[in-house]
Amino acid sequence: MDRDTVRHRSTGQSASGGGDEKHTKNVVDEPEEETGDAGSFRWTTLIRVLAGVIVTFVFIPGLLLLLVSLTVPAPINPVMISVPEPPKLEGALEVNDLLTRGERLFENEILGPESIVFHKGHMYTGTTDGKIVDIKDGKISVLATLGKPPCENEPNCGRQLGLRMHEGSLYVLDAYRGLFKISVETGKSELLLSEIDGEKPALLNNLDIDSNGIIYLTDSSVKWQRSQFLYSVLEGSGDGRLIRFDPHKNVTEELIGGLHFANGVQLSPDEDFVLVAETTYSRILRYHLKGPKKGQVDTFVENLPGLLDNIRPSSGGGYWLCDALPRGPGFSLFDFLAPRPLIRKLLTQLLSLETMLKFWAPSTVVYELNSQGEIIRSFWDVHQGRLGGCSEVNEHDGVLYTGSFHSPFIGKYDLKKMKKA
Repeated sequence: MDRDTVRHRSTGQSASGGGDEKHTKNVVDEPEEETGDAGSFRWTTLIRVLAGVIVTFVFIPGLLLLLVSLTVPAPINPVMISVPEPPKLEGALEVNDLLTRGERLFENEILGPESIVFHKGHMYTGTTDGKIVDIKDGKISVLATLGKPPCENEPNCGRQLGLRMHEGSLYVLDAYRGLFKISVETGKSELLLSEIDGEKPALLNNLDIDSNGIIYLTDSSVKWQRSQFLYSVLEGSGDGRLIRFDPHKNVTEELIGGLHFANGVQLSPDEDFVLVAETTYSRILRYHLKGPKKGQVDTFVENLPGLLDNIRPSSGGGYWLCDALPRGPGFSLFDFLAPRPLIRKLLTQLLSLETMLKFWAPSTVVYELNSQGEIIRSFWDVHQGRLGGCSEVNEHDGVLYTGSFHSPFIGKYDLKKMKKA
């Protein structure tokens, strides 16, 4: 083959005129068609993936939750709980670590010392097994047993909550069994009150006694038992009450009704009013016993930093409080759930009481109010959970002793050491 023939064959395609230009254009256009198809494929794939994610993580769970809400019986019938935004943690409420400096007394030797009383060198408290114990010189002995085993059945065994001392006798409020008077000398007990308005209570909580022996006590809920207290809080219905009981005449009188988990009780130093903690609404109400406002109810303090429990006097003329469930710092699960009754209802359909209690925050705050209801100082433990769910603060000889309805110890905090570094 000669050189001219080779040259002709190598250049013939480009020299063939318009047809060759058309062929060249087709060759150039083919990659554009492939790019469009690939882009369409990618968008289709992305849409399919997103649809799968929505179905898997939104639609199916939503459908399951709907089925649960329609088929699983709900133990509660929740209502709207209207609480203000939690208070700012500044000034007297500034977060600190002062509670981490305390001691745990009798750790793992007692369980659930809800309330504490001091009398002539003795410390008295109740435990989860239906016993009232006497602590003297570091030794624990049983003063009285109010319930009967087995304690797996709490109503049968009893659950001692509020304790007070009056004229040398110990008064104990059992959530299920009623009000008892116990001799600290012999341990002999006397049942003073077992029914209110002809019905047996199941969530009697706290009490105080005036100088004439008249007893003020709270019935936290007429619907729920003590072991179901969380249902009462989550439901938000006002079925608690403050009761006045005259043991001399064996007469009870409802002073305040419609309370949202009525809890701690404390008379003023002059006994001209009685305070009652309304746990669900993080506030304390005041019932006037004397003066021009006698028989009237007003708010003593509101929007407290947590869901409070008992109230006890301070040496400064004010009151000690502690919160079993603080509303801060950080995210407050209670404040999130309060205006969302449907979510609260669904939680009780999905989770057992035992499971929900595991979400109980380990953080704790103890604070002191002055006589006007103003917070003047606070002690915190937001990380270590050393206090373990406080129910009561009792000041004795310059030391704070804290109780808890579920912890296996009593907390001890020397006020002289509770100063910011």
